[in-house]
Amino acid sequence: MVGLAPDDDRILLAECKWTSEPVGHALVTQLGEKTERVRWGSNTRDVEFALFSRNGFVEGLANDIDSDWSPFGPSEVETLL
Repeated sequence: MVGLAPDDDRILLAECKWTSEPVGHALVTQLGEKTERVRWGSNTRDVEFALFSRNGFVEGLANDIDSDWSPFGPSEVETLL
């Protein structure tokens, strides 16, 4: 998923996984690599990421990603709704 905020030169890149396993570092790496191929906004745009996972995330992932990343497991999605 992609969300654009042209007035603020911001972009949100998100990915959803409906797997039986928790999401791990590979998805973070893959989504980060895809960012370089997105041709939108300036070279100094702000990029934020959201990860949605049916079965949560591997232990320690939240500590290994920076504040540009927002992981959402089932409990976080329920809170949002």
